[in-house]
Amino acid sequence: HLRCADWNVCICELCWVLLSVESEMEEPDRYWDGRRFTQDLRKALAFSSYRKALSCQKRERIEEVSMIDLRTFRRKQMMLAA
Repeated sequence: HLRCADWNVCICELCWVLLSVESEMEEPDRYWDGRRFTQDLRKALAFSSYRKALSCQKRERIEEVSMIDLRTFRRKQMMLAA
């Protein structure tokens, strides 16, 4: 049914990311890439758990300038066959 409706089907993953606190007031969001904040979600560090994101936030000493949030990452597009 999905193919008939012209939907693109993707396998996605929910991951934790570090966002700049300024993202609450600005558009677009800015994500931590390991060295700085970037607008490109594909370059953002993605964490499998909140605890890992929190550990990175503390290790990089960016607790006051970042917040932890969930984002959806497209990992693979599925090809549907009849």
